[in-house]
Amino acid sequence: MSKAVDCWTLGHFLLGLFLGFSMKSLVYVLIFLVAWEFYEVFLRPDVKETLSNRIVDLIVGILGASLSQLVFQGVLA
Repeated sequence: MSKAVDCWTLGHFLLGLFLGFSMKSLVYVLIFLVAWEFYEVFLRPDVKETLSNRIVDLIVGILGASLSQLVFQGVLA
């Protein structure tokens, strides 16, 4: 695997799916995902990730949230 994509990439996507269902705004999802990355940087010194991996984590999280909001809106419409 490359340094940008790791075994936690799927986990970030699934987290995004969950957050997309539970939060009304993608802005809130993005705030949560960014806060999580800061948590990993400052409070989890055992987590070693590259900048490219952190960016990919944010992107796949937002993609997951966007997908779940589209599905959720489609089901309720």
